[in-house]
Amino acid sequence: MKKILLTFALLIFCLLPAYSLSDTTSPGAINTTPHLSYTPSPSKSLLYSAFIPAGGQIYNKSYIKAMAFIYLDALCIEKIVYYNKKMNSIPIFDEPTYTEEKKYEDYYERRQKYYGWLVFSVLYSMMDAYVEAKLFNFEKEKQRIRMNFDQDYLGLSYTF
Repeated sequence: MKKILLTFALLIFCLLPAYSLSDTTSPGAINTTPHLSYTPSPSKSLLYSAFIPAGGQIYNKSYIKAMAFIYLDALCIEKIVYYNKKMNSIPIFDEPTYTEEKKYEDYYERRQKYYGWLVFSVLYSMMDAYVEAKLFNFEKEKQRIRMNFDQDYLGLSYTF
């Protein structure tokens, strides 16, 4: 059951960037176009995401992604604390038995795995926050560049 939940959370986590770039101009779609007067700074977004879990996503006003990053970080921290308690609960004397030693090593490896997932989550959150801030007004900027196709030539125009 835990593997299914973790796989589901990871799947949603990986599909969120595609959701944020989806077309919202179709009829009946919810208008998620950001306010054009607000433009987040990519460097601030990166720093917020580095020091506050999902801080960059909240700064970029991407609340669904922020919830996913907070959930993933909380899950990793909870598992790290759980396996650390399990490691500390094993009585290790001068000469531990084979099963005690194996349990300790197993808990240690699992804890280290979740440390790795936590580092990955934080780095991915930082990268996502930076890229999202950089592309915040992408649709507005895309309308300023036009490619003109004609039979004899190809033209590119940029409006200021």
